[in-house]
Order: sequence, then structure tokens, then C-alpha cells
Amino acid sequence: MNFKDYQIVGIVDSDGGFSLRLLTRMNNKLGVSPCVQIVQKTENEQVLLYIQKRLGSKVKMLHQIDDEGHACSVLNVFLTTPPGKVLLDILHRCPSFCPGKRRDYQIALKLIDYSLNNYWLSEVKNKPWAGDVKEKVSAVAVATLVYYTSHELYGAIGSRKKSKSAADWVNYLKPTLVEKQQGIALAEKILEKIQQEENAFKEYCMSKKANIPKSYIVGFHIGDGCLGVSLSFNNKSRGGYYVCPYWYLTESPSNVALLEAIKTTLKHGRITHDKKGGKVFLRIEGFVTCAAVVAPLLDGAYLPDFRMLQFRKFTQACLLGEQGIHRSFFGFQRLLEICYNMSRDGALRRSTKEELLAQAEAYFSKPNRLIYANTVSRYRKLRNDRIASIGVSKKSLEEQQKTWIRKFEKKQIVSKKNSLFQNLHF
Repeated sequence: MNFKDYQIVGIVDSDGGFSLRLLTRMNNKLGVSPCVQIVQKTENEQVLLYIQKRLGSKVKMLHQIDDEGHACSVLNVFLTTPPGKVLLDILHRCPSFCPGKRRDYQIALKLIDYSLNNYWLSEVKNKPWAGDVKEKVSAVAVATLVYYTSHELYGAIGSRKKSKSAADWVNYLKPTLVEKQQGIALAEKILEKIQQEENAFKEYCMSKKANIPKSYIVGFHIGDGCLGVSLSFNNKSRGGYYVCPYWYLTESPSNVALLEAIKTTLKHGRITHDKKGGKVFLRIEGFVTCAAVVAPLLDGAYLPDFRMLQFRKFTQACLLGEQGIHRSFFGFQRLLEICYNMSRDGALRRSTKEELLAQAEAYFSKPNRLIYANTVSRYRKLRNDRIASIGVSKKSLEEQQKTWIRKFEKKQIVSKKNSLFQNLHF
């Protein structure tokens, strides 16, 4: 198993989040409970078990049903406990590349500072105030900070809104008017510094100098990545037959800078926005690009069993496409068997397997069909070059084209070049 710390950070950035809770204490004092919550589908629960092992202690794992009705497992790591300190050390050595998570991490550190320093923030230690005044000002600042996390500001999908407002917590503390004003001013000063760091990091991610560790991208793929192969028969695509492998990562629009940084690191991909779903995608597609970029990225890295099975099917499908085997009905059947159940047993497919086979049979039975757009385009270019060079008639070349296509269908020509997948190890 090759499970690196940056993979843990990538999983936290994709399927994790900071849960910063406020608690009531005696004498109108304020308690805090900073926690990192990591959610995985039950089929990927193996990831949480490895994270448990890495933290060096048993952390409680909960099982529940998410908003979409899928079974999932939740790992809650409280940052003031020994496992939480190990996780904080990992986040310190391997900083997050998600602007929103970096913001939440900085606020969580302030809550830990408040909890460990007798309910004082470090910013008020040298102030010439009484101890109870420092405590009240710090508590007001903390009660304000927890309402400026990325979940509260950007309304992340699936995040819970707090039942109490910041004003309710401030009224609970019963500060004087001066203490309230000083506490809010202190929170604004802290948030301004955090916002400046976040803006600078976003500028770095949007620049062409960003470089993200490959293990981080693998961890992010485990949480918010998807592998698949598009199959369709329609008149809009070239030749009426469309096959395209793809890999994409999903993120919220507020963190699009992260996808830009990954795009710069991989030097491939395009970013699209889904206005209805409120998400942003980094998409890499095509047989050649997936073979040159996606396969080396995921090969040899730790993936849970379900993701590893998905990756194996993906590489097999790309290998068939790279060799041109999918250009016949028999090859299409093999490709369909591999990739149809690649994700959630085909639940995301618009057409059933029977419908796709019927469309394929009708398509490949056409006598005058275009067997493959790239093949025909290449032949047309060759034909035009020959017309220009040796002056043969167009009708003669059309007869040669039909003969060549018939030979192509019979022999099912397979490219003899070395496959980019031959060095993969499972």
C-alpha cells in the first residue's frame, strides 16, 4: 500500500470539511469543538480505515444515509484529541490546495488557540486589559469567526446551517458594549489577514506557475473524481458513432482556482460550469490524452477496491480504443461489456445495454456507413494528395476507397504501435 499524506489532504479537500461548533459553558462562558469530518460512500469505507490507521488511534466511524439516499460512512476527527493533533501535523506539513479549506483551517487554528490558552486568543495576551475583559473579547471574536467559514459564506451543497446566529451567541456571552465592539473588531482583523492570504493563494493557483503533487490529485480523485466512457449513436457526431473515454474532477464554483491549478500541473483538460447543478468540472477526454495523462497518474497509486476496479476497466476500454478494436460490432460488444457497469451498475447511462446493442447492430449493418471518422478523413487526405501528384481520376480513387474499407472491415486492422498501457501494473 502506497498511501501518502498528501492523499489524505486531497481526500479532506474533496469529501471532507471543518465542523466548527460552539458550546455553552457555566457562567456564560463559550466552549469550542473544532472537528474534521470526512465522508465516503460505504463502498469506499476502506479509505477511512486507512486514515484511522495513519492517525494512530481508533476514531469513531458513523454510518448514515446521505441526501441522495446512498449509504455512506463518516469519520469525525476532533482536533483537540491525539488523532486530531496528528491530522493537524499532516495539514501543517502538507498544506491544502483548496482555497475554502485553507480558510477553514486557519479559523480552526484560532479556535484551538482559544481553547488551549484559557479562553484567550493570542492577539489579546499583551493587551492592558483585565483577565475577564480579555476572555469576553476573545469569546465575541470566536463567536464571529465561526460564521465566516467557507460553508457559511459560499453555501456549500449539503452543509448544515447553524441553528443559532452570531448575534444569539454574543447575547449569550453578555458582554459590555465596549467588549462587543472590541471583539468584533478583533474578528475583522483576523478575517482580513485570512482573506489576504486566500486571495494571494487564488492568484497563485490561477497563474501558470502552480504545481500540485500528484498524490494530492489522486486523493482528490478518490473523493470527487470520475472515470467513464461515453458511447452514443447519433447523426450529430462524425460518422454517427461516438466513443470517448473521460476523466473529470468536481468542485464548487468558489474553489475553481483549485481546478485551474490541477489543469496547469497536468497541462491538459478544460473547465466547464454546470449552472443548474452549481458545480465546476475539470474534464480530460480522448484515448490519446487519457493514455498519456490519466493512466500514469493513477497507476501505482493507492485506490480503494471499487476505484481500482473502475480504473482497470477504464484502462482496458482505452486499450481497445487505442488499438481500434471498437470499430467493429464485435469490438463494440467487448467495449460495452467492460465500460457499461463502470459506475453504479450503469445507473448513469441514458440508454440500456440492450438499446445500445440494437443501435450498434443497426449502425454496423449499414453497407455505406463511415466506419470511423478519423480513418475516412485520413484516406480522403491521401486521395487528394494523390490526385494532385499523379493526376488519377476521382472515380478510380473512390473505387479504391470502397475496396480498402471492405478489407478494413474483414481484417479488423489493429495498430501495431506500442500501447501506452503496456507498462501498467495492477
